[in-house]
Amino acid sequence: MGKTLKRDHYDKVVFSSKILRAFVHPLRLKMLELISINQSIYVKDIHSRLGLEQSLVSQHLRLLRQANLVVGSREGKYIYYSVNETVVGNLLDAIRSFAANVDLSKIEVDEEEDDYL
Repeated sequence: MGKTLKRDHYDKVVFSSKILRAFVHPLRLKMLELISINQSIYVKDIHSRLGLEQSLVSQHLRLLRQANLVVGSREGKYIYYSVNETVVGNLLDAIRSFAANVDLSKIEVDEEEDDYL
């Protein structure tokens, strides 16, 4: 691939990093788990079950939708969310593959860093 990334590769790396950032946030992971367990869930149910403000849930759902990690389907005035199983499955496979091929013990982690947003 050479020393510089070609434009299409660069775009894929940037988009992939946005998907990973959306995925790894602890609250969004909880939301994904809740959505997955219920297969399809309404915003009000998410915020009441997790004890969060509806506006906060909506913000995080927007990021998950932009990353194509969840999809919404409208039923009347309500939007029900479900996990995009294909995208999340591919993402988990890529993470597992990466972790299997990299010596993670050599990566330094600042445990106090909490810059997820």
